[in-house]
Amino acid sequence: MNSFPQSALRLQNAVVWASRGLIERAPLVEAVVLGAVAGEHLLVVGPPGTAKSQAVRRIASALGGRYFEYLLGRFSEPNEIFGPVDLRRLPSFSNQHTGKSGFLDSL
Repeated sequence: MNSFPQSALRLQNAVVWASRGLIERAPLVEAVVLGAVAGEHLLVVGPPGTAKSQAVRRIASALGGRYFEYLLGRFSEPNEIFGPVDLRRLPSFSNQHTGKSGFLDSL
């Protein structure tokens, strides 16, 4: 198991490597790392061609994580991503966790 300083250094190196060549994208890369470490979702919004996907791909590669993309369009529905909502299970939903993560891109 890695010590805390070793883990911190690994994350710092991942941020430096993933930011290389991406102009003014270090804050985005840091946010992606923070989301990955915290196990939380991250929504990245911006115009096409601003290295959103590239930043996520690089961090996933640097940290040995899995990665997927789903292209959202104007008429995309939430159930395409999250599945249908079962209102009967909603009160117990807060106690459930899933192990899936990814990147949702938009047109």
